[in-house]
Amino acid sequence: MDTPSLTSGKIGRPSKVVTSRLDDMLLDLAAQAMREANFSDISLERLAARIRVSRPTIYRRFESRNALLEALVEKEFSTIFDVGERDVDERADPLEVLRTQAREMFDVFLRPSTANFVKFLTQESIINPRLVHSRREWHLRVVRRLTPHIERVFKSGDAERLAILLIALLDTPITLSAMGFGPDEALSGMSVDQYFDWRFGVFLDAAARD
Repeated sequence: MDTPSLTSGKIGRPSKVVTSRLDDMLLDLAAQAMREANFSDISLERLAARIRVSRPTIYRRFESRNALLEALVEKEFSTIFDVGERDVDERADPLEVLRTQAREMFDVFLRPSTANFVKFLTQESIINPRLVHSRREWHLRVVRRLTPHIERVFKSGDAERLAILLIALLDTPITLSAMGFGPDEALSGMSVDQYFDWRFGVFLDAAARD
């Protein structure tokens, strides 16, 4: 089924409402191609053809492919890593809160779409260093979200370093999946629950010795 044109029957520049919808459609199509690892489909010309608008219309919204990709990366990071951002009951057991936060993050890491995103980001960062900066910024955001929970558990003055360690222990399957390893290999032959318990246990042991 063809994607309907947003500017059919229109003369002149599209309205603000139309351009907002156009932005959303472009980013959604680019995200779909990225999740399916069809990276060659993420071009302004291909996306313009999909939604039947002219190249000038597209270039008024995004001046280059890199500009589109930067917007896409920001959107995807928001979708992928904005998990567990909610008010925490101060009466809850701090360790259980930390474990819940870590497990939610781990489950996101295991999504095939996340592996494709990491693969895409790794490739594109070679030619667009600004994407490397975006990745670092979002990594820091995840670290900052975990840090106060770790402080509550361990009363540690180096909670940020422990947060970085926890993320590193949990995100290994993403890297392996992005490299083409299957689910069983990425989890070292364990079930999801077994792998998480193992890695979280390693973190707890390391933090206790800190």
